[in-house]
Amino acid sequence: MKRVQVISDSGSKKDDNRFTYTKLNSPNALDDYDINIIDLNNDYLWRNEDNSNKAINKSNDFRSISKMIKNSKKSQIVVMLPQNVDFRYYYNRVYGSYEYTKPLKDMIPNMTVIIGGLTSSIKKCSIAFENTLTEVGQEEIPAAFYFEDNPFVGKTYSIRSGKMTTVLLDDIYYTTLELSNEKRIVAFLRFIGLLEEKAEIPDWFENIVMFDDQKQKTIIQNSKKQIADLEEQINLSKEVLNSNSKYKSILYTTGDELVDVVKEILSDMLGIDLSGFVDEKKEDFNFELKGKIYIGEVKGVNHNVKRENVSQLDLHVNGYLDDNTDKTQNDIVALLIINHQKNKDPKDREPVNGQQVKLAEKYGSLIVETTMLLELYSDYKSGTITRDAIIELFDQVGLLEYKYHNIEHSVIQNNRAKRENAWLFLVFIGTVFDYDFVILCYNNSKCNV
Repeated sequence: MKRVQVISDSGSKKDDNRFTYTKLNSPNALDDYDINIIDLNNDYLWRNEDNSNKAINKSNDFRSISKMIKNSKKSQIVVMLPQNVDFRYYYNRVYGSYEYTKPLKDMIPNMTVIIGGLTSSIKKCSIAFENTLTEVGQEEIPAAFYFEDNPFVGKTYSIRSGKMTTVLLDDIYYTTLELSNEKRIVAFLRFIGLLEEKAEIPDWFENIVMFDDQKQKTIIQNSKKQIADLEEQINLSKEVLNSNSKYKSILYTTGDELVDVVKEILSDMLGIDLSGFVDEKKEDFNFELKGKIYIGEVKGVNHNVKRENVSQLDLHVNGYLDDNTDKTQNDIVALLIINHQKNKDPKDREPVNGQQVKLAEKYGSLIVETTMLLELYSDYKSGTITRDAIIELFDQVGLLEYKYHNIEHSVIQNNRAKRENAWLFLVFIGTVFDYDFVILCYNNSKCNV
């Protein structure tokens, strides 16, 4: 059913929830409704505290609604004129009552002027008093006034006298009918064509199966199941994407947000539990794995790796060794996991400065870029690399230079210090054996030194 707003000061007259009732001083937007009915048939509306019957106390409300009507682009407007109620004016504040009373039938010109403050086109109409009945559907609705000698479009007429009781003028419906309840209003709106007459579907109708009803119902049922399955898959995929985005966030985050995700990645890859780690504002993580103590510093910075970043990790390592005199540097795996140049796209980031790599080698620590950590984690999740291989990769110094080669337990890249030692050893061997073969062997990484 169309949306209908009844603007009235006569209070709620709801028969059901089909209509919205608002007051003259606070109506809702007219174009929020298909039909707006302005009900002027209210005793309290036709009053004026001043000594005049040419205005009402609600004149300001009329002016506001008049502007709303002019600005309405699509709503149908129906104005319900009053019945022959008494107009009361000149309020006596001592006695708390009005001094004068006059029936509206005796002041029709002034009534028309007052309504003209709401909709000016009413002034084109000639209104006369006469009690009539108008048949609207199955209803006989009374009216105290009618429109006489008007060259306008009539919509309803009284039963026997044929007096015009509803007129369409400048796209506004004016009616003198006493539409005192929703039953009458619905009958009236249907009669003038603003509401479509539709038969109510009976309960038994749903059980009538003809043509290809069953086939179409089956298609609908199957399609709904497919949609439900697809929506479930979409939700699962969204959850995975959200999880992936969380891990990828280590490419731009810093602080606790970065530390928490890095610890989650390490916990999964290395099979450890960092939930019990207490952050004492020293290292960002500390755990034991396969006889080694892992001490880690996690940083997110806009610049490249600096000396102080590497040195800070070394301070944590030395602090640990001071507190644990039974441990040595060989027992420590020191990791600087750093999201450097985080304000840049990873592909535009400069390589880690060689001086900081040498400093890490000197301190016996390993610089792990978050870009490299993500590569490791992605390959771990896909089964390309195993946990043991990752543990071996972390047991180096300098800069982690992981390249995925579909291997499992072998270490992919040796650290720079081991390469230098290997090179010296090969040079020595080359003096004894075939030097060219030894060089070829080293360059192809086929020698196991």
